[in-house]
Amino acid sequence: MDVKLGGQQVPMDISAGYNGDPAIIGQVAKFHPFSDWSSRFKVPEDIEIEKVEIEGVDLMVQRIAGVRVSVHLKSSSGDRYRESLSVAQERQTNLLVVVKVEDEEYALLVSEPRVSMAAEGHYSIPTGILSAEFESQCTDLLAQLGIPTSKSDYTPLVTSASTPLLYPGANGAPTQTYHTVTVAEKPEFLSQFPIADGPVSAKLVPLSEISTTTRCAQTLAALCLFKNMKA
Repeated sequence: MDVKLGGQQVPMDISAGYNGDPAIIGQVAKFHPFSDWSSRFKVPEDIEIEKVEIEGVDLMVQRIAGVRVSVHLKSSSGDRYRESLSVAQERQTNLLVVVKVEDEEYALLVSEPRVSMAAEGHYSIPTGILSAEFESQCTDLLAQLGIPTSKSDYTPLVTSASTPLLYPGANGAPTQTYHTVTVAEKPEFLSQFPIADGPVSAKLVPLSEISTTTRCAQTLAALCLFKNMKA
């Protein structure tokens, strides 16, 4: 597939890990942040763009949230080099869901299918896209548990300087973190976990044990700020 880049029509392909999937290539070409970047990309007249290669795709709710591409260039003297960059959608959101069960507080951690994460069993706070609602691979799971998914139910986590917590996401985009607190009226709520809802699995972890449960930096940062807000 060819795309227009730097005033040139150049081929675009995808790294071997995606088996050259033409469907993904087509989605990337239509991804607005990518098309906006490609329309503004410029090179000197003596530089030839040989191709654009998709190195990674971050899928969220079956939609592209960000891509990593490399541009293969060739100078008039025959030298070849490559520039890599991330083109990201900046509406990504992390959500810390705190569930109160009697006198204990738990965090909801999920393992969601993400193309950019090769490791299985990676648990973290839910990540998605926040518009009026929170859209994520685990949206149906949150609804099943009776946990609000409306933006009005979420409070931004802020630093000591009262600025929003922005953390680099998997594709380099600044990701804002929110939190919501819900109360489980019956202790039996805990007996539902762990849960497997299709490709998504979830578990409730006491806040005091999160640091030994996950290595996800965004999750640990969210927990730290949540504790500071309560102090």
